[in-house]
Amino acid sequence: MTASRAELPGLQAERTLLAWERTALGLLANGALLLLRGTDTTRPAVLIPAAAALVLALVAAVIGLRRRHTIARSPAGTVPVPSAAVLSLGAGVAVVGALAVIAILA
Repeated sequence: MTASRAELPGLQAERTLLAWERTALGLLANGALLLLRGTDTTRPAVLIPAAAALVLALVAAVIGLRRRHTIARSPAGTVPVPSAAVLSLGAGVAVVGALAVIAILA
């Protein structure tokens, strides 16, 4: 009987990195779309959430790399509790989402 790919030890770090890369790319794409929307008018209401999304994309990429190394060093079968940086990024994404909705509706 062979183990499925999800059950193989050591893949948690790789899956974590891929998830963080998807998050960073999603934030980058949202920031770019907001910038495209703001090209006809350079209103700060559009540029601020776009710039924040681009910064959060970079932060997500860095946190993802750090998180991958943390998980790779942890004992097999355990996943360390998310750090304050991870929770702060989640709050930042929520704020950027709210700002983007306000910018689009304005």
